[in-house]
Amino acid sequence: MGRSPLREQRPWTDGLRLRGRTRRTHRAGRTRLAYLAVMVVALAGALQIAPSAATFTSAGTNTSNSFSADTVTPPSGLSASTTCVPALTPTYRASSTNNPASSGTSITLTTPTTSIGDYLIAVVMLETSGHTMTTPSGWTLLQTQSNSDMVVAAYAMATPASPAASYTFTWTGSVYSTGILAAYSGTSAVQTSGSQSNGNSITATAPSVTATSTPATLLTLLNHDVDDTPDSTPAGMTNRDGVDDVSGYNYDYMTLSDQTLAATGATGTRSGNNTNGYSGISVGISIVLSGTTGNGPSLTPTYRASRTNAPSTSSSSIALNTPLTSVGDYLVALVVVLDPSAGRTLSTPSGWTFVQSNTTGSMLVGTYVMATPASPAASYTFSWTGGSSYRMGILASYSGVSGVQTSASQSNGNSVTVTAPSVTASSVPATLLTVFNHDVFGYWDNTPAGMTSRKNLEDMDGGYQVLGLFDQTISATGATGTRSAANSDSDSGTSVGISILLTGNSNTTDSAALTWTATPYTSATGYEVIRDGSTTTSVSGRTTTTWTDTTTSGGAHSYTLSAVLATWRSVTISTSISACP
Repeated sequence: MGRSPLREQRPWTDGLRLRGRTRRTHRAGRTRLAYLAVMVVALAGALQIAPSAATFTSAGTNTSNSFSADTVTPPSGLSASTTCVPALTPTYRASSTNNPASSGTSITLTTPTTSIGDYLIAVVMLETSGHTMTTPSGWTLLQTQSNSDMVVAAYAMATPASPAASYTFTWTGSVYSTGILAAYSGTSAVQTSGSQSNGNSITATAPSVTATSTPATLLTLLNHDVDDTPDSTPAGMTNRDGVDDVSGYNYDYMTLSDQTLAATGATGTRSGNNTNGYSGISVGISIVLSGTTGNGPSLTPTYRASRTNAPSTSSSSIALNTPLTSVGDYLVALVVVLDPSAGRTLSTPSGWTFVQSNTTGSMLVGTYVMATPASPAASYTFSWTGGSSYRMGILASYSGVSGVQTSASQSNGNSVTVTAPSVTASSVPATLLTVFNHDVFGYWDNTPAGMTSRKNLEDMDGGYQVLGLFDQTISATGATGTRSAANSDSDSGTSVGISILLTGNSNTTDSAALTWTATPYTSATGYEVIRDGSTTTSVSGRTTTTWTDTTTSGGAHSYTLSAVLATWRSVTISTSISACP
């Protein structure tokens, strides 16, 4: 068959050109595929910056750079625990008085038992007018009031770390005088005060003042020219001390009373009537002390007061009346059961913690502690099994105590000397209590070197034993050393010595401690804590797993926590705390 004249004949080279174009097209396709593969690998590498678990969010101005994929693991297990420093109500601790036998231009008042965290309140009365009082260094004049028969001034000072043994108050012109110097624990400041002069009457009155916050305590001072007889205690108040001007001409009598304030507002006036019905002019002063509300100085355990009991009959229990005490104190009970040969066993009352006991053939001595509750009982009863015995006991209160750090006891053979063992102080502030019970015919033991005697008690009915309580501030950690003393009458007998170390209150601020499990993301540089959605704190170090908020002020707060990488934050975890009671 012949070729069609209409069909163009292609040269033999056309096929070669066609095949060349086909090879170039295939190479270009393979190049594009290889480029896409490289991009995929690069993107996959970028996504491997961190293991997948949580989403980064911008911490600052880099919002446009936010990752949209999960890229970091947050911390876990966030929890919070609170430390609440108890709110303390100003509470009378102790006082001293003076009424010099001659006129002069000054009066010296002995410093009563006191400690950092207390306030000292001094009241000075001059029995005639026209004198100018001088405020001693370190003291603040609160009120001065006068009439034709007297000048009365009140001063305050926060107890310093090393208070003087006494303080002297001066004035112009020689005159007879009296004074009271009182210590109040749990006091942060003087909130307000007022004074007034009263005309001739059997009634002395102190003015109303306004309390702006609680806890608080109202002090009322009445000085009455009434022939050296005291006024009655104002309704609802407790009388703390009094002093009469027995050497002067006007025969004034001054009293100090106080009352806890339950609410803010006007306190109302406080009045007392002369107990003998005498009339005279007077001055009344009102002072409101503010308590502490979660913040204050580090406190050393300090003796406040004590009560004793040595019944004249035998029994299987002993009741000890509660001494002056307040929230923030610890009560320390010392119980002695005489002649425990029948196998007496002490029982621990509800709410109390057993500390130490030891025995000899003639005595069983036990010690207990309890943090003072908001409403302490009027007395506490300690009992034992095994039958009736003669017994005696001391119940003491110590302020500024957070707990018992350590304790130990030992029995001692027949000797003039009684010894309590050494214990080891692991922290300060602290106070060492030494307890001696000695079978020595009713004569007290001497005070161990460096210590202060707080209370002694003798059992004249059951065996003539003596029980003593002594204490000493511990200024450094380590072994306290033994404490020993000889009997004051050089009598010999068996004895028990007990050492108890009370820990002071170094938690001076309400706080919240946060703990968590570290993020496993090893490139994290730390964490960010946000309180209540606004206050931000940075915590350095991936392995750090704790942080303490010391600015809670006792309130309720919420917290969120996230891991940090440069300007980025992981998703948050959260927790919260309730307000301190």
